[in-house]
Amino acid sequence: MQTMLEQSLQVEVKAIRHTLTTRDATGWWLSVVWQFRNLADHPFYVLSAGPLWILAGDPLILNHAVEDAPIAVDPNVEPEMDFAAIEAGGSLDLDRLYPLPPLDLRTARDVVGRFALGSDRPDPSWRSGHIWDAVRQWQQIVQSAAFEIGG
Repeated sequence: MQTMLEQSLQVEVKAIRHTLTTRDATGWWLSVVWQFRNLADHPFYVLSAGPLWILAGDPLILNHAVEDAPIAVDPNVEPEMDFAAIEAGGSLDLDRLYPLPPLDLRTARDVVGRFALGSDRPDPSWRSGHIWDAVRQWQQIVQSAAFEIGG
């Protein structure tokens, strides 16, 4: 499955590997390698480190985009910010580990990732000043193809 962003920004995002392991009685660890493929003729940029919230519905959403979380977030926790460039026709693999809550995985559940991307080079001052509003205005949000866990 391919997700297109506007005419100028074309990207395919999918999980190329994922593993699920128990995290004692407190839940699960989900390890995912996300692959971003740039199908356009110019570079694009992905927010490779930033906020994360997990919505444990169906599908399970691993949200890396700069959006308001559906629940209150501790205002004292300031996530790291970083960006990665993906050249025209190139790809990038991001390895991530997620702490999932104690989910009933006797039946299969779809998982999707949501990410912040942009075709304009991010301003370096955003990172040093943690200027999340600028990232929010810059970003275009893309959702990955779904994959299944459990069952």
